[in-house]
Amino acid sequence: MIRKNMLIAFTVLLVLFLGLLRPSYGWDMIAYVAASYQQDGYKGSELSNKTYSAVKAEVSNEVFSELTKGNYKNRVYADPIALDQQIPMYSIKVVYVELMRCIHKVGIGYPKCSRLISACFAALSVIILARLIAKTQLPMILLPIIVGLAGYILLAKLPTPDSISCFFSAWAILSLATKSKSNFVICVILPFMRPDDILLSVLMMGFKFFEGSKWSSLISLFISLIGYECINKFAGNYGWLNLFNFSFINIYTPYPANLVPSGRLDDYVRPYIAGVETLITERFFIIYALALCLLWIFKTKIRFDRKFWILFVIPLSFAAMHFVLFPDCEGRYFVFSTSIICVWLFSFIKRVRETAPQSG
Repeated sequence: MIRKNMLIAFTVLLVLFLGLLRPSYGWDMIAYVAASYQQDGYKGSELSNKTYSAVKAEVSNEVFSELTKGNYKNRVYADPIALDQQIPMYSIKVVYVELMRCIHKVGIGYPKCSRLISACFAALSVIILARLIAKTQLPMILLPIIVGLAGYILLAKLPTPDSISCFFSAWAILSLATKSKSNFVICVILPFMRPDDILLSVLMMGFKFFEGSKWSSLISLFISLIGYECINKFAGNYGWLNLFNFSFINIYTPYPANLVPSGRLDDYVRPYIAGVETLITERFFIIYALALCLLWIFKTKIRFDRKFWILFVIPLSFAAMHFVLFPDCEGRYFVFSTSIICVWLFSFIKRVRETAPQSG
């Protein structure tokens, strides 16, 4: 037990310190800092000055140059109106922005707040993963292996809300595995972490509905959907069609509020072709493919029990639905689902080995 706890502590601290000491600064940090300052009441050129001054004080000159270089980044840097139009796509991550604002009140700059939150929640996600590994009676030595394969260190380094999303998504799976009533509450709050987490809320409550908790699951999902709609309305979110065009067709226009969605079908097909081409080269796809291959090879040994649905079907369905709606294969979107599928994969391999006929 002592060795097991030491291994968990080592993995948690490794993820935490790598996130804090070796951050990967991306442009998204600027948008979240701007969203935080906007909530503080800043507008226009004052908002732009506060945002970029805070970022410049946090990063090196070389990094700041990268964050403001290029047509899109430079235009947003130069024009406060362009920066203001980016914010609705980021302020919808309500919990992340509000946590930044809370920590900022003790005197920590917003860029540092974003780093701290990402590193801490990535580390907390490791603890949830360790509990799930223990629940499935797998050896804890698999914890650092799964953490490395799934990309928890990537989450810890990125100043984005993806680590918060991973934490609550993994907690949701753990609550299902342990039959905890907290899964109904987690379902409600998931969209406040990242709006696309509503997909997991739907999958969770669909599972609970067919398991017998019909009214509880329907009520929780209904409240979750209301929360999702409220987040988008009050943040002034541009909607899926605008985001799709912004990300894949009219790529990174400085003025998304003025974007006119394409009416050409082929403009919407091309991102999926490119997405599939990228997907098959990603590390997490290899894990999914391996799981599906083993599922096919040993289909007669599969137990379609709660473990199968919770640890395989739900996370795989979440990843598939996420790709269908937004064919971006950045690994940060799939850390949660990859790690849970890894748990199922190792659990399945263990059971196949235990039930295999012994020679001699």
